Amino acid sequence: MTHLKVGDRVGVGWQRSSCLQCRDCLRGNENLCDENQALIVTGPGGFADYLMVDSRFAFPIPKGIDSQIAGPLLCAGITVYAGLRNAGMSCGQEIGILGIGGLGHMAVQFAKKLGNRVTVFTTSQDKAEFAHKMGADEAIVVGKGEIPQAPSSKLEILLSTVPAALDWAP
Repeated sequence: MTHLKVGDRVGVGWQRSSCLQCRDCLRGNENLCDENQALIVTGPGGFADYLMVDSRFAFPIPKGIDSQIAGPLLCAGITVYAGLRNAGMSCGQEIGILGIGGLGHMAVQFAKKLGNRVTVFTTSQDKAEFAHKMGADEAIVVGKGEIPQAPSSKLEILLSTVPAALDWAP
């Protein structure tokens, strides 16, 4: 363990450990490991002052970042960041985000900070305004049962952060 020292403030995401030796682990897919252990499922949860966890799944939190800000990055943040990166996001792209809630607002910020043009699809004008505050270049309001208007630019990646089944044909 070289990336941590006693007394460091660290964060742990959803996963507390895996074997780190199987085919999935060696490919960087530790979440698919048969020996994968979830933080809140296989032991005491993460809302503790002290926690035993494999150090390879603990990440130092820089002093300039408040715990209230860092916490969501280790769950919702990595969820959308991984989705965007696995979809091929780099910079200079047209990124679409469905929803601007707990996951969507983080996706907008990651995509924008990495130099992309971001279009958000949402269900209300107040959420569209929030999307713009988070950095979205365009926000399209879609009423229930409506077909969304086309964005001003063709999207290269579309990430859904909504917990609803969507009719993808339109």
